[in-house]
Amino acid sequence: MAVPTKPYSTPTQVAYLIQNRFYAGAPSATTVPTDTVVEQLISWVDGMVEMAFHGTGYKIPWIEVSGETWPAAQTALLTYMSAIGAAAMAGGHILKPAPMMGPGREGSGGNVYSIAVEKMLAQVREDGFRFRAQYYEGSKAEKWIAPVYGPRMDFLEDYWDPTRYWLTQQYTQEIETVFSEMSELDVDWDFMYRMRSSN
Repeated sequence: MAVPTKPYSTPTQVAYLIQNRFYAGAPSATTVPTDTVVEQLISWVDGMVEMAFHGTGYKIPWIEVSGETWPAAQTALLTYMSAIGAAAMAGGHILKPAPMMGPGREGSGGNVYSIAVEKMLAQVREDGFRFRAQYYEGSKAEKWIAPVYGPRMDFLEDYWDPTRYWLTQQYTQEIETVFSEMSELDVDWDFMYRMRSSN
């Protein structure tokens, strides 16, 4: 699937979420809010979503991980976050749980869509939904999705090159192989050390 770009949702998708309150169909120039207003809300929400992901280390605009196809589920999630966020802004106090139709007091139950968006943004900050996309080295996003490698620096040379190092699992397997071979030969682990220390 192609890497998505803004806008992630459409006025029609936003209208679907709030049609019982506002729309019989899609937003237009004569509806309240108009299609132009909804497009602006989508733009604001898309910016907020992108900055949340960018803040955790993902590169924006989105770029596929080398050698991988962009997962369709990631696009679906971005569309949902965009649409529900714009619906929350368009709906305002009307989307608060009954009987709270007014602004309410501080700490009271809020707009149900806003609450959903806040939870999703919190998830972005927690683990980025483990999106498979390019990230900045040393960022939280790298920690969430990058494989764990061995030594991270070439001594006095440069930053690590993943093609020059094994995965931690490969190191473990190699150590197990050497241990098995030494056991078969009935050689102690510290055999060489004892020979060297006796000289």
